[in-house]
Amino acid sequence: MELNPISAAIARKKGFDVHSTVVEKHAVEAAGEYDVVCAFQVLEHVIDPGAFLAAAIDLLKQGGKLIVSVPNSDPFYQRFNKYDVLNMPPHHMGLWTLAALKKLEGFFPIRLAMSEYFGHSSVLIDAYLRAKLIAGVKSLPRRHTVVEKAKMLALAPYTVPRSAADRAMGKGNHAYVTVIFE
Repeated sequence: MELNPISAAIARKKGFDVHSTVVEKHAVEAAGEYDVVCAFQVLEHVIDPGAFLAAAIDLLKQGGKLIVSVPNSDPFYQRFNKYDVLNMPPHHMGLWTLAALKKLEGFFPIRLAMSEYFGHSSVLIDAYLRAKLIAGVKSLPRRHTVVEKAKMLALAPYTVPRSAADRAMGKGNHAYVTVIFE
C-alpha cells in the first residue's frame, strides 16, 4: 500500500502490485489474504492507531505476522526533551516505546513474538547530545557560542564514559524499535 501517487507509480513500473488506499478500506476488501503486514515508520503518523492496527490484523491470514517499526520515544535524550518539535503533531501523531507496543497485546488478538532496537548513534554523538542537553544548549552546532562550547566541553569527562557505559549495557540512544506480532 502506498498513498503517495509518485511512489506508487514507481513501484508499479517495477512490477509491484500497489494499492493506493488506506489500510482500513483495504481490510474490507482483502481480509485474511496476507501472510505478513508491515508498517515501517507509519504508526506514529496515524491519527487513529486503534483502527489502523485492527485493520492491519484483519488483513492477516491465520498465523500471519504483523511487523511494526516506529521511532523510539524512549532514548535517553527524550528524558530531557520529550516534546521535541519533530516528535509532535503534525509530524508525529503519537509517541511509541517498546513498553507501549507490548501493551497492544491487551487490546488486540496478537502476541509479541520479537522486539529489537536499532539505529543507535555513536558514543561520541551520544555524549555530545547528552552534554548539550545537560548544559541547556538550544542552538544548532554551527551557532554554538564560545560559552556554550565551553559548558559542553566541561561535561565531556562525565558524558563520554556515561554514554560508553550505556552502550555497553544496551541502553544506547536507539533511534527505532521494531516488533513482530503473531
